[in-house]
Amino acid sequence: MSRLFPPAGPVLPPFRTILIQGQYHASAPIHLCLSTVTPETSAIILSPSREALVRSLQGYNDEWINNHSGHGSISSMSANIRMFYPPTSAHLVALLSSFRVHDLHEDVPLDFRATLDTTPTLLVLHEPSLYFSTRNIDSPAYPLEFSRSAHNVSFALFDSRLDRLKLPILRLPPRSLFSDEEDTSQPPEPKMVTFFAQKYFEWVDAVLVHTPRPLEESGETRENCRLRLHKCNSDDDNDSTWKWSEITQQPQGSTKKFKTFVW
Repeated sequence: MSRLFPPAGPVLPPFRTILIQGQYHASAPIHLCLSTVTPETSAIILSPSREALVRSLQGYNDEWINNHSGHGSISSMSANIRMFYPPTSAHLVALLSSFRVHDLHEDVPLDFRATLDTTPTLLVLHEPSLYFSTRNIDSPAYPLEFSRSAHNVSFALFDSRLDRLKLPILRLPPRSLFSDEEDTSQPPEPKMVTFFAQKYFEWVDAVLVHTPRPLEESGETRENCRLRLHKCNSDDDNDSTWKWSEITQQPQGSTKKFKTFVW
């Protein structure tokens, strides 16, 4: 059962593709992988920057992960999660194209860094909008199938900046390419990427976080959060809404603050 939260949280519906956008909590991709893998299966996380991912996890400081990451079962599941950090979209495309499952009968020499023991059951693409937030825009698309057996792989996209990206949508050329008439139409306005991205996913989750509110009696900070779960090509009336609070607290005797989920 796949989750975006610790085991006490709600369970996601079965999915092949899912988009999580908005202000999702930093540990959500980790919880999704931990709740999906088994001792016999694996997951892959692809993120543009190791430093940025580690910094966000450390800054969020999920109490459940801090308390359970060293336990035998969780540690065993963590070993089945591989993380790669392609720095540009070109590196990402090359990496996805290079992934292979180990085969004793393989004739082509394999790059050990891109050789997998088994086909992963989950592929997570984390914050790909970072590739387009700089001038390093060198590839417009990502191939999601990296081997013949990849049809069994579920795909999850986490991106908190997707709503900031826009794409120019070009009009069709005139029927006659040799027309003498001058084209007086205005250039097309950029369209939001989210509108087009959602067409490629079975499920779309949008996370909203309200302004943090300090709790005077305890010194804690509470953030009220809401997630809308929508199945694409279905009526909005069937959407599900999850509500929870994220409490930042500092245990007595500790110098660190931790995040706790309250339902």
